[in-house]
Amino acid sequence: MITDSSHLDRRTVLRLGLAAVAVGALGSQTMAADATQAPSSAGFLVQKVSVPPPRYLFACTTDDATVAGLSRLEAVWAFTGYMGIISCVTTYVGPGSYSLTPEESAIVAVAEKAGMVVADRPALYLTILETCTRIPPSLLAARLAELGAPVVKAALARAPEAPQAKLLSTWLDQNGGSNSEL
Repeated sequence: MITDSSHLDRRTVLRLGLAAVAVGALGSQTMAADATQAPSSAGFLVQKVSVPPPRYLFACTTDDATVAGLSRLEAVWAFTGYMGIISCVTTYVGPGSYSLTPEESAIVAVAEKAGMVVADRPALYLTILETCTRIPPSLLAARLAELGAPVVKAALARAPEAPQAKLLSTWLDQNGGSNSEL
């Protein structure tokens, strides 16, 4: 408990926030808890958790640098330089050979249902993930036209809470690819 005689300064709060983001960026899925618990040195009960290895890595480029090591879309969206991202490349880094999970396959099926003929489903899923990251507004219309309505629909199905979801939805409505079926 924080009392009047002890308080957290601004730097400490920022460090705690950055630590929370870093911990969140470690896993590509929700952490699965082990059944074991142990007391910490401060007397708190600490639950050990196992973090699955990341399945994807996002390397995002800004005007100043490339930020690598982001393993979840939420980590990309939470990146402090998010508004400066000009491109992101998504790479599969999970264990074994790359094949889609049932959930990922369902997202690719959205593009197929929208009329896209898909020769390489895993590659398309990487493109869909990249569409969910950030496309600079000055390039958005041209890039979405290049990707096509089926990919945009799949991106909205994958990440309806993405920071650019409203822009993707507006583009889709304006370009004859209504998203009402999502």
